[in-house]
Amino acid sequence: MSTVTNIDTSTEQAAGQLSPEFIAEREAFFVRQEAPVWGACGDDRPATEPSVAALAAAAPEATPANEAYASVFGGAAGMAKNIMLAGIVTHGPQFVAEIGGFEGAYETVVQKLLADKSDQAVYPLLHSAAGNENEDGSFCAHGSAAIGCAYCGGVGATSALLTDEASSLIRDVARDDQVSIFGDDQHVDDLLAAHTVFLESATSGQGKDFVMDRPAYTAQVEKGRPVMILAGTHASAKGTGVISNFEIGTVGSAGRAGEAGKDFYRLDVAQVTAALLRNLPELELDPEVLMRAFVLDATPVRAVLAAHDADPELHGNLDPRKLGNGFRGDARAAIATLRSAA
Repeated sequence: MSTVTNIDTSTEQAAGQLSPEFIAEREAFFVRQEAPVWGACGDDRPATEPSVAALAAAAPEATPANEAYASVFGGAAGMAKNIMLAGIVTHGPQFVAEIGGFEGAYETVVQKLLADKSDQAVYPLLHSAAGNENEDGSFCAHGSAAIGCAYCGGVGATSALLTDEASSLIRDVARDDQVSIFGDDQHVDDLLAAHTVFLESATSGQGKDFVMDRPAYTAQVEKGRPVMILAGTHASAKGTGVISNFEIGTVGSAGRAGEAGKDFYRLDVAQVTAALLRNLPELELDPEVLMRAFVLDATPVRAVLAAHDADPELHGNLDPRKLGNGFRGDARAAIATLRSAA
């Protein structure tokens, strides 16, 4: 049985914090990884049946996507961005040029992780939503609809929400998230500075307007890389939340959660970090910096998701506290384990 570590049940819940009861109700939807899994977005919607079948055909050795897959916001795009952020903190701004900008980081991450032959492999993916794609459930390579992934539609915008002078609320919540999960806010200022470097040096001059759009997705599809298509609509922000998973060796299951009516956003921070460090040792990254990067990057995404909620009280309100945050496992223990494995 995994240990749930959230804020003390004897104290009043802080704004935006999920209750221990909410997290405990979703323990059954984290499963032990015993075979390669797909690495997609921390979305609350399950994959469509045609998408599950297409992914199974692409990699029959992988766990079916409707059973479980590893999640971080943005999937492959989020992995690439946060590898860059951690690299900037560790090695300096020159890391952007050394890895070839965002496109170089993306290709490095995808190629290395797809080549992993272990049972703990994480095969990175992009995702979209069924309503944005072809009627048969396949990806629409040359359509006009936006990509159905809030992260890829705002790769630069979410960084800007952390760094803009007008976004003090998001920065404050992000810092509080770090303290609640890691026990302190170490590296937060360094990571915020790294987001600024990312916007200035890794977005081909587009800054906050930098996105992974349909042509970028199509370029990946033309390389033979699948896209996960998700079904349905997002759960109400008031009734769901984001759970970061710090138990190494486990990943979440959107399919099982959806069947039980317990939809939630999942970030398998420890397992994705483990896969990235194992396959990219030449980058010499510290697991703590990379895990903190994923957690920090998730705070503005929570604000965006809440602001797009169907509830008129939330619509347009960029407040990450409107989509609750929690975690399971022990982040410090995961850091120590990954450092000892390096």
